[in-house]
Amino acid sequence: MIYTNLDNFYLSKEDLERSPSRQDGVSEDTETELRIFGTTLIQTGGYLLELPQVVMATGQVLFHRFFCKESMAKFDVEKVAWTCCWLATKLEEIPRRVRDVLAVFYRLQLRRQALPLKPLDFYTVEYETMKLELIRVERMILREFGFIVHVEHPHKLVLNHLHMMLGTGHRELMQEAWNLTNDSLRTTLCVRLKSEVVACGIIFMAARRLKIPLPEEPPWWELHNITFEDICEVCMEVHSLYQRPPARYIALTRGAQASSAAATPQASPMTGQGSPVMSLGPPGAASSRGAAAVDSGAQPPHAAETSLPNGVRCGPLLQYAGVKVLQRSSC
Repeated sequence: MIYTNLDNFYLSKEDLERSPSRQDGVSEDTETELRIFGTTLIQTGGYLLELPQVVMATGQVLFHRFFCKESMAKFDVEKVAWTCCWLATKLEEIPRRVRDVLAVFYRLQLRRQALPLKPLDFYTVEYETMKLELIRVERMILREFGFIVHVEHPHKLVLNHLHMMLGTGHRELMQEAWNLTNDSLRTTLCVRLKSEVVACGIIFMAARRLKIPLPEEPPWWELHNITFEDICEVCMEVHSLYQRPPARYIALTRGAQASSAAATPQASPMTGQGSPVMSLGPPGAASSRGAAAVDSGAQPPHAAETSLPNGVRCGPLLQYAGVKVLQRSSC
């Protein structure tokens, strides 16, 4: 196995529990909420900018990595999400003009604050301030990373492993695994486990959800030097994501709090509080819309059993994924 500088970045759960945000008094639930909000914002903004999935995935990984090094109490999650998306367009060599990026995220910000929608005027002090802030945060991100911004995604591994085991006849399974892989980027799996571990866990979870058997004598994941405990960890992390309500923005920095107070948002119909839930949809809503792995015209599965999108059926997931996991492992 080849090791690179990227291998030095992976963290354990204990390391994440001692993150800079936790040390500044941010609770675990608040940090998780804002991580999901930021990555969902990147996903939504990427679709409006007509970016391919690899750009959004890179932006989401950069977002998670940055807040492993810096505190959410010092850097506004929303501004960091904008910057990570913009930086990812350059890293993946699919650039977008800074004015287009700011116009998209400015509109999403107005939606979140329940304010009247209006186009961003590129000849105002407000636009120049936003542009300078975007550049400043980008420099901070690059400095924190030491300009090491290489990212390895599990998407190709997922498709390659499925093709090796089942051939090309299981397009539904490939699409399901692709959707789950996109959703896994809203969790901290990308900074805790290597891409090949996440890929194997996603394949296991997708196959159990669709009741498609995979070779177990010997277990197929052992061919990739993956343990069943790793498979279990990936499944439970993604499953816990689907149990959460839609993420909402929480202003922690002084600048964000002042901006939220000046906006005077209306009460949220979901929470009854002053920070409305941005209507981005629950986890999984954006990942399969237009992000087909096999066929761009493929339709996502229907959620017939619960209100969750894209066929995320929490009950059956526990029946033929979670229960079997618990029976074979103590995790």
